[in-house]
Amino acid sequence: KDISLAGYSADKPLWNGTTWVALPGSANPDQPEPPAVEPSETNKVYFVPHTDWKSDGATFAVYTWNDTNSLWINLVDSDSDGVYEFTLESGYNNVIFCRMNPSGTSNDWSNVWNQSVDETLPTNGANLFTIENPWNSAYGYKATGTWTVFGA
Repeated sequence: KDISLAGYSADKPLWNGTTWVALPGSANPDQPEPPAVEPSETNKVYFVPHTDWKSDGATFAVYTWNDTNSLWINLVDSDSDGVYEFTLESGYNNVIFCRMNPSGTSNDWSNVWNQSVDETLPTNGANLFTIENPWNSAYGYKATGTWTVFGA
């Protein structure tokens, strides 16, 4: 029974989804570039609140939106290192970091104590937002900060 693969021959490597594999009979195949990786369906984003934002038992959430939808996401510090993380679905690139009233029963604007300015996720790989000025008078007393690469 012929089990040959259309378009492949002994002198071409085969991509198995992880690495290039030389087919039987090939001596030293060229190693072409692997196929482009599809963009992730989600983005992991990290957040470090300013010390002043941590007072009064505040919790943290992010408000995110795109051209058609908006949603709230709870921020979690899963390993108690002071860095909060959340997963942002693809297509949601606009975020506002919020300091929330811990006695609130839901994330909505009525429970927001303080917020950042409107932020857009950077396209340079930066995924950690750190609040540097928790009440920036130049921006209506909204928090401002910087984006960096987490772990860098």
